[in-house]
Amino acid sequence: MQTRDCGPGYLIRLEIGEEIVAALTAFVRRNRIRSGWLLGLGAVDNAVLGVCDLKRRVYDRRVFKPIHELVNLTGDISWLGRDPVLHVHAVIADPKLRTYGGHLFAARCAITVEVTLTPWTRKAARRPDPVTGLNLLALDD
Repeated sequence: MQTRDCGPGYLIRLEIGEEIVAALTAFVRRNRIRSGWLLGLGAVDNAVLGVCDLKRRVYDRRVFKPIHELVNLTGDISWLGRDPVLHVHAVIADPKLRTYGGHLFAARCAITVEVTLTPWTRKAARRPDPVTGLNLLALDD
């Protein structure tokens, strides 16, 4: 991973083979980022995308093994207790330009992944939601 502090935010370039969510989560922890926004693009393989099935309270996941273009990566940064949480969604495209999107659980950088991270000044937290069973943003504090 290569990074540059650009004043109000960071530019991040992941290297071939780096796992995106894990690498970005480690960067957030290491730099003590309280909360923020992520935007990115690039190329990935072994992408795991999911869609939440609220009735069953599980994510249906699908793995995309060959290289796909990372058309868009969008997410936010918050904390659940002492652990950073990256809530990231992605749209990927196959060689025929068919797109797939959903919650990004994991993906490996295949060529490059370029991310802008914009930190926010206040810490954002997550709490378990009894209705959905998910850890949702807690904005009432």
